[in-house]
Amino acid sequence: MNLNLSTLGLILALISMIGQIWELVCMGKKKEFLLLGLTLVFIVAGSFYQVLGVALLAIKVIFYSRYWSEKSIRKPLYLQLAPMVVALILFGIVLTLASGM
Repeated sequence: MNLNLSTLGLILALISMIGQIWELVCMGKKKEFLLLGLTLVFIVAGSFYQVLGVALLAIKVIFYSRYWSEKSIRKPLYLQLAPMVVALILFGIVLTLASGM
């Protein structure tokens, strides 16, 4: 069971990472170099300081609020949200099964 869950976690993390890379490419195409640079700095520094995750979230809000009308810009966000939704559903299933025991 642990091997299956760890494999699933790895696949979900990979999907999220692909969405983040796609998002960085979209920022570069839209010439948002300040947001792109800040994102890269915060990703590197964020591995040391978890507080910078809030800064990354703020950058995402700024970027997506500027270009939300373009469907091609929304796809990376949806790709990053899909693993989170799957994880929440699985967590709910596990809690339901655990409460029944």
